[in-house]
Amino acid sequence: MSWSLKSDEVDLSLKRHYMVLEESQTGEQHHVAIYLGHDSCPLCGHVKPKTETGELDMQAILRQEIAALEASAAQTTAHARKHNVKMALTGRKN
Repeated sequence: MSWSLKSDEVDLSLKRHYMVLEESQTGEQHHVAIYLGHDSCPLCGHVKPKTETGELDMQAILRQEIAALEASAAQTTAHARKHNVKMALTGRKN
């Protein structure tokens, strides 16, 4: 599998870093959203700004996501082969 970064942006209104990964052979997409702005109290709504956002290693996060996606695909393929079941790309949009 070959995953690559299709889009990458910081949404200022939602205070999030939003990335879309795409697998080149199947067209499968995986969306990653990291909220940066603030947390709030579920009872009173008091805002607590996040302070660790500058310490985020976005490349490491992407590497971990891609490794997890590849492991998931390998498990799915192994399951289909073990049970001798046809593999299809029914969710693919063309």
